[in-house]
Amino acid sequence: LGKAGKLVGALQAAKGIDDLRVKIRDLREKPPRLSWTQIVSRGDILAQMVSLLAGIIGVAGAVGGASAAAKAVERTLKIIGMTANVSQVGLYTAAYLQVDSDPRYQGKGPDEIERAKQDMLAQMLSAVASSADDLGGEKFKAWQENRRASVQQTISTASAPAEESVDVPLEVPAETSRLSPTN
Repeated sequence: LGKAGKLVGALQAAKGIDDLRVKIRDLREKPPRLSWTQIVSRGDILAQMVSLLAGIIGVAGAVGGASAAAKAVERTLKIIGMTANVSQVGLYTAAYLQVDSDPRYQGKGPDEIERAKQDMLAQMLSAVASSADDLGGEKFKAWQENRRASVQQTISTASAPAEESVDVPLEVPAETSRLSPTN
């Protein structure tokens, strides 16, 4: 790509990112609020995301290789609100960039190679969406709240004055102990 091509690609990507960010924000915030998995399951959104990421990987990969492409994908996903990290997208991005030289695709037509790349990005988006749902979903929020309460309880107990401590019996009656030889 020449400098002008890279600039045009970057401007198109920026516009695409912003359009997608607005559309996804509405899907995430307006009822019915959709999970990331539900969002990437929508054909229109998935197609837009795959197209956008393919362009970003192409431009960033041409300029800085697989590492730069993976970082650009991670930043793009972050802009649209999807939690991802470079290691999570790095393997998919590197594999995407290698499809053209993959021996499995030697002699294949451009449509089949493009389809393989699109499938790879769709798989990546599905994996990232699932992880984002786990990290930002109700299960994670419940775990986080329980953990916060547990830590607060530990802090409160540890900071209680000594005179407020509770005496705990050192011996447990044999009839109530689960370790009792009679049980």
